[in-house]
Amino acid sequence: MYAIREGNSRVKIFKNFKEVQDFKPDYGVDGIYGGQLLGVKSGSGLTFYNWETTALIRRIEVAPQQVYWSDNGELVCIATEDEAFMLRYNPDKVEGTPPDEDGFDDAFDVVGEVADKVMTGAW
Repeated sequence: MYAIREGNSRVKIFKNFKEVQDFKPDYGVDGIYGGQLLGVKSGSGLTFYNWETTALIRRIEVAPQQVYWSDNGELVCIATEDEAFMLRYNPDKVEGTPPDEDGFDDAFDVVGEVADKVMTGAW
């Protein structure tokens, strides 16, 4: 699967080169990031969505420069201009109950923080 940004307001998701989803995130689209979840950067922060359903997983008030997922999709590093946050994704915490306006509180656990600029990343 992959996604493309259409202007500053829409995201289209493709599977096998065929469009399968088209949605308009609540806070606009300044950038998109792939990985275990679809990341959408906007003026209000970073929002993670489910690739298949475009369901809101979690909205985080941070201005990412880059997002790096581990190969197994369990860990994610959100690199901002002057620090980085390592989070563990908990997919089992996003089922069963409806999310609040910022998504599921328990969707991610903070694993660590680095108060330094991240230039590149790999797991």
